[in-house]
Amino acid sequence: MSRTADARKSGGNKQQPFDAVDTLRRRATLDEVRAMMGGIDHDSVRPALKALVGARVRAESQSAMSTALTAVTVVFIPRRINVYLRFGKPLAWHEIDRRRRIGLFTPGATFCRVCRRSNAYGTTHWQLSILQTQPPCQGVQKVAGIEPDAALLLHVHGECTVQRVLDVMTAIESERIELTDVASSYWRTLHNRLAGGGRVTPYTAARHAAQLRWRALA
Repeated sequence: MSRTADARKSGGNKQQPFDAVDTLRRRATLDEVRAMMGGIDHDSVRPALKALVGARVRAESQSAMSTALTAVTVVFIPRRINVYLRFGKPLAWHEIDRRRRIGLFTPGATFCRVCRRSNAYGTTHWQLSILQTQPPCQGVQKVAGIEPDAALLLHVHGECTVQRVLDVMTAIESERIELTDVASSYWRTLHNRLAGGGRVTPYTAARHAAQLRWRALA
């Protein structure tokens, strides 16, 4: 009986370091591993544990930086509010509830968000924004409903002005140009023209081809 008990005890001790390492791979916290390793010679495994923790932390940090996503909230409440994307290609959608969803965008993505509020007497508020996601720590604008932030390329209020921008988008699409591929400089120029009451210049296929050549050189 004592030999069997000793063998089981010895076998358990031999397996314990491997269980701890496996736990470390999943949780990457040295304190949790130590708590599970009572009775083990810590000096013999501490270097390996520290190396694994350091490697895991570095890998997760690099992964977080390379896959930093921007979350954009859209909302639909009948006869009250409609916040939707006119264009944009989210990496994925996450549904919060029946009325709200979150689109996740990678850095460098361009999208258009339209907000329309209504009451019993009709539409009370129109807003359209064209934004571009940026890598972390770029110091861009904070926008409600967008986390963490994004660069604002165009921002207009009012039904007439919003409709003018929507008409520009329709004209661009008629040229078989993806709105997500339109040069960000054009949206900024359009914003300034609308704000200053200037003439809106069209975004032609020739201009788009020149933009694509510039991107290829950059």
